[in-house]
Amino acid sequence: MIKNRPNFIPARYETQPEFYKNYFNEIVAVFKHPTNGRNLMLAVTTRGLNNKEGNLQLQYQGKILRHILGQEHFTIKSAMEVVDSMLSKPHYGDSFKDPAVLVNDIDGPRYSNAVLAARLNKAYKAKCKYFKPKTPFILTEEDKTLLMNWGEREEDLKYIETCANQSVYLLDYETAITLEEALELLGREQFLSGIQRSTFHFTSVRETLDGKHEIHFESGTSSPYRKNADK
Repeated sequence: MIKNRPNFIPARYETQPEFYKNYFNEIVAVFKHPTNGRNLMLAVTTRGLNNKEGNLQLQYQGKILRHILGQEHFTIKSAMEVVDSMLSKPHYGDSFKDPAVLVNDIDGPRYSNAVLAARLNKAYKAKCKYFKPKTPFILTEEDKTLLMNWGEREEDLKYIETCANQSVYLLDYETAITLEEALELLGREQFLSGIQRSTFHFTSVRETLDGKHEIHFESGTSSPYRKNADK
């Protein structure tokens, strides 16, 4: 894990917009593309605003919201190799549907905390469409045994079952899919692992069986996106 502290990234980064640090409690180094001036961000991604550790993730700030580029990195060296590779490409960002803004346009009133937070929430909420399961998801005896072998309490199994039926499932953080599709892509054991985690921890992410995609769970009772989140 990378400590979320100042100077965790080499000193040659362009800038660290203050609103990212204040609002998201993240350390975000922004690199400026030498040809077109577009931004490339390297951030410590944490699991909650009070978490002081996380992994390194490449992102860019688009005109609408921030976007993730590839997988997380576990060392600065690995992440910086990709940063250098991207910055060496003269047409970096040309194919992005949401254009990467210029570094000089990031640190200013145009991207205030309130505006960015509202845009992120609106864009993400639009993706989080809830699909009612064709048939209610019910834990089998085998499911219950497996979950309890993982340390789950028997009295909490009902919450996992409820969450499975009320969750929003996103393919690669982009496309809402049904419970049935999530089960097919993940397999039952991987699905149970994801729903167990997200039931009590807001959200979770699991890799599909073919290793090509990720399924994001919006399940926890604190999540504003799942169905009947207030119940």
